[in-house]
Amino acid sequence: MCGVPGAPTVNAVKLRPSRAALLVVVFLLFCVTPLAFVRAPLLILYLIPLGMLLWIFRSGTDIDPDGVTVRAVAGRKRLAWSDIQGLSPDSRGELRAVLRDGRLMRLPQARLRHLEVIAAASDGHISVAAPPSPTDPPPTDRPPTDRPPTEPPLADREHPGQ
Repeated sequence: MCGVPGAPTVNAVKLRPSRAALLVVVFLLFCVTPLAFVRAPLLILYLIPLGMLLWIFRSGTDIDPDGVTVRAVAGRKRLAWSDIQGLSPDSRGELRAVLRDGRLMRLPQARLRHLEVIAAASDGHISVAAPPSPTDPPPTDRPPTDRPPTEPPLADREHPGQ
């Protein structure tokens, strides 16, 4: 995407939680309201949907040609591209920034599926390897041989007792 003539240029990418999560907040408000008005101390239950609202509107990751901004409910941290060695996915597909000193920093809302968009917004600081073309032969561990397999496939074998 990046550096290709005619490709769209991306100035900045903002990765945020889905706004559909607001439906959960509304649902929680309806559920909490009857409980909150039973006794005055239960009004504290309204902090749950309020916390979710803050998370929806504050957390996320901003990527631009100058660097990455990691946003949380209570603050943000700016990383220049010179501080980032690369990006690494975890087992769930969430991306983490690998810093030059070896530390990992979680990038909220950044997933493997966003990698191409992040690479485009990074203005060449992050590159994505091209997927193998369908005409490329699949990699093998064994050298190719011209002899047929020594045993027929399971579907072609004769079953004893038939």
